[in-house]
Amino acid sequence: MTYRKQAIIAVDQVRSEYRVAAWAVARSQHDAEVDPTILHLPQIELSEIRRCSMELEASYFVRLFAVFESNLRQIWEQAMGRDTHPPVRDLLDGCAARQAVPDDILEKAHRVRIYRNSLVHGGEAARVTLGDARQYLCTFLGRMPPVW
Repeated sequence: MTYRKQAIIAVDQVRSEYRVAAWAVARSQHDAEVDPTILHLPQIELSEIRRCSMELEASYFVRLFAVFESNLRQIWEQAMGRDTHPPVRDLLDGCAARQAVPDDILEKAHRVRIYRNSLVHGGEAARVTLGDARQYLCTFLGRMPPVW
């Protein structure tokens, strides 16, 4: 049994972990720029740290959405008694319809889905920040049943 609050906390924790990772990467980059010799033992290049820094938010964005999707699939199966495995677009629409989620909340969740798809599969999509994604997805989860 999963509680809605647990699902929201799980999404929040991904964003918190991102903040820690971003700080650690920025600190490592700074330290390596000041003293490049610290990179010799782990055999890391400064360019790798910079690339990691540039891609970090996208990596955590995908993870954040994965946690959300996993919970949504549990809701679909356990709280709504469905045994199908629809694409995420249909899953969002179906859960929203059953829980009377307002259109603006559903639209924001779809914006996150579309941006996540662009990160994973390529293509163009309006950028959504990790903070906004967390807010939109937690708001959507807040409309789901209290227990599943």
